Amino acid sequence: MFMSEQGYTRCECDHCVYFKKENHGSYIIMLFYVDDMIVAMYNMQKINVLIGKLANSFAMKDFGFGMKILHMRITRQEEKLKINIVLE
Repeated sequence: MFMSEQGYTRCECDHCVYFKKENHGSYIIMLFYVDDMIVAMYNMQKINVLIGKLANSFAMKDFGFGMKILHMRITRQEEKLKINIVLE
């Protein structure tokens, strides 16, 4: 599988979550749900490199920063992400 080959570990608590520890101690976290994906990391350049690698292996579209997924609204405040549950 692509994720294992790239050095990612699948979370034991949720098999839709993969993570990889970087050399300097930070993490790349990837969350998958059906045909959606969220990538979280402090460095946008590294996220873009990862998305480029994925695009070489899979047909995909990059919709940019996610605002809402699975009834969760995601907002960015300076260096922090905030997730709110939205009931509709």
